[in-house]
Amino acid sequence: MKLPTVTDCCCCMTLRTAGLIMGAIGVIMSALGVLSGYAVVLNLIALIVNSCWAYGVLKENPKLMVPWLLVSFIAIVLLFLSPIFLIIYFYTEETDDKKANNRLAYICTSGSLIAYCIGVLASYLWIVKYSLYKTMKAATVRGGNLHVQVHLPKNGV
Repeated sequence: MKLPTVTDCCCCMTLRTAGLIMGAIGVIMSALGVLSGYAVVLNLIALIVNSCWAYGVLKENPKLMVPWLLVSFIAIVLLFLSPIFLIIYFYTEETDDKKANNRLAYICTSGSLIAYCIGVLASYLWIVKYSLYKTMKAATVRGGNLHVQVHLPKNGV
């Protein structure tokens, strides 16, 4: 199965620029998470992976981009699966207070819809980053530069 790719981000930004911006935002957010003391281990892993991504884009080294692609893919899959388990749990949980149970189920369902919307956005941004990875990998194989791509006619003229 071939994964989809895009040629730009949001119809207005090059893949490289989008990759650098998303990498910088990821590094900043995970560093703030580490400094805040909230989920330090997860934020430290995110800091390392985001730093590899940003440095890989900056130096045009696709090998450094692979850890982010793998970790993010797993996170997106979990993002889509976790609401399913929560909905099943709240709809099968038997309590004496039906009103409270209905409220919890409603909150869980609403949260699941929000999680799915975030998951769709995260999936699109993952495809943008994957497209950048594939572009850089192809440029590396050709021995070319990502910034300057010359297209010669097929007849050699």
